[in-house]
Amino acid sequence: SFIFTPYFPTYLSTYIHTYIHTYIHTYIHTYIHTYIHTYIHTYIHTYIHTYIHT
Repeated sequence: SFIFTPYFPTYLSTYIHTYIHTYIHTYIHTYIHTYIHTYIHTYIHTYIHTYIHT
């Protein structure tokens, strides 16, 4: 048990870190993408709407 103790937590820590990093990255990417898309869509829609009606 003693021999594997230093190795296993490192492996587990790396695995967890990678998993969390990937998850957060994906989540943030999706969130930002959706936010920007919505913002641009709204902006363009408003701009076109204003332009046409002016």
